[in-house]
Amino acid sequence: MKNNFEQKIYQLTGYSDPIYAEAIAEVHHYDILLKIVLMNRTQKTIQNISCELVTQGNLKVVEKPVNVTLRAGESRIVKSSLKVSSTDNGAIYGYLTFESASGNLPHVININEI
Repeated sequence: MKNNFEQKIYQLTGYSDPIYAEAIAEVHHYDILLKIVLMNRTQKTIQNISCELVTQGNLKVVEKPVNVTLRAGESRIVKSSLKVSSTDNGAIYGYLTFESASGNLPHVININEI
């Protein structure tokens, strides 16, 4: 049985980052579904993890990923929908933010471009 979409996996953060992330991109004609796998690589709970996506070119974020909290070693999948308005090249990039243990300043991890 043949799928009606193409699928590709992108590594978003490094293995040594507190949160390891990778995205599975499913392309359906002019729609892109990103399934973003977030893994807590620490021994502590990480709260309020937010994945902010920014697009360049003829792409538009339709649905943002929800914020999550991950216990030590836990992983979860969040989803984001994007719309493609033309066949020109585009790029998706952004960052992950999460609360520090003290709650004073958020941590920021830049993600690799898709």
